[in-house]
Amino acid sequence: MPSTYSSRLRLNFQAPGDNLNTWGLVLNTDDQLLEDAIAKRVAFALSGPKTLTTANGADDEARSAFLDVTSGSGGAITIPAVEKLYAVRNGASGDVTVTTGGATNATVKPGEVGWVVSDGANVRRVQFTDYLGGRITGVGTPVNSTDAVTKAYADALAFNSVALPGQGPGTIGQFVRSDGANAGWATIAVTDVTGAAPLSAPSFTGGVGVAGGLTVAGGVTQTGGSVSNVTAIAALDIDFSANDAQTKSISSNSTFTFSGFVSGRAQGVIVKLIITSSAVPTWPASVVHPGGVNPSASLGNGTHYLGLVSLNGGTQVLLVVFGRNVS
Repeated sequence: MPSTYSSRLRLNFQAPGDNLNTWGLVLNTDDQLLEDAIAKRVAFALSGPKTLTTANGADDEARSAFLDVTSGSGGAITIPAVEKLYAVRNGASGDVTVTTGGATNATVKPGEVGWVVSDGANVRRVQFTDYLGGRITGVGTPVNSTDAVTKAYADALAFNSVALPGQGPGTIGQFVRSDGANAGWATIAVTDVTGAAPLSAPSFTGGVGVAGGLTVAGGVTQTGGSVSNVTAIAALDIDFSANDAQTKSISSNSTFTFSGFVSGRAQGVIVKLIITSSAVPTWPASVVHPGGVNPSASLGNGTHYLGLVSLNGGTQVLLVVFGRNVS
């Protein structure tokens, strides 16, 4: 009867009377192969797919206990479709996947060392548990201690079914915060949130959009934009992007200009116009008047209040005199 080989480790099963005077050598070879299956390391770089070598009764890669990926970009390692346990180190820059070609594969991330097990078809990561004596989850409750975090444990944290260390009244309203090396309970500061404005005296750049209304207590101070303060008109140019209330005194005939319009935006300015020496103001051609009558020439000396409104980015500007000779 000829010798046969085991299906999992490919060891030589000697038939009775076989290998006369050399059976000890065959047995010693099997002993070495068993040692390989328990403790041998096979090392290789991995950048793409690799199928481990197999050999009946002789040295091969697939029989080794430790698959050590030393470098490369990562890839898939195909193992024989038999039951086997491997330790796997991923020293590559990308994921290492261990597979038999079945539906379920085990992935070892860069920098990890983990155990994988095959049932002959599927390969899975091995998850060990550790009883931590109540330090995290209470006495006798197992948590994972192999990976940095597992999905099940993360889910339990998210839904408050796992307690965090040190919880108590002093941690109400606090968050677990990491400084990159250590984690602990802390309040969240504005400086922790990129782009956040401080709660007191906030400063905004690039504009602020408010939906649903805005209530401000204590007043608003703004520089460089439209505010409720009255400012003097520079030269004779009325800037619609500046303050909503502006003032100008003229003592000679004066032609005004407009600037600061924004396309598609409704804009308006109240102008306090003080006239002396019977000066007459003249307006750009874009100005229209109620009823088509220009009241500017008849204003005369005194303090007058004018309203200038544009609904179409300055294409037309309605001028209304709503306060004449106001003392």
